Amino acid sequence: MRSESSAAIKYLYPVIVRVTGLLGVLILIFTFLVFPRPTNTM
Repeated sequence: MRSESSAAIKYLYPVIVRVTGLLGVLILIFTFLVFPRPTNTM
């Protein structure tokens, strides 16, 4: 049981890392689009 769970975690780890990385990039782009940096006002 424990060996199977560890194998599943080893298999899912890169997928989780890719999903979290993509979500982080999307959140950064979304925040830059919604809250643009104050360069136009200056």
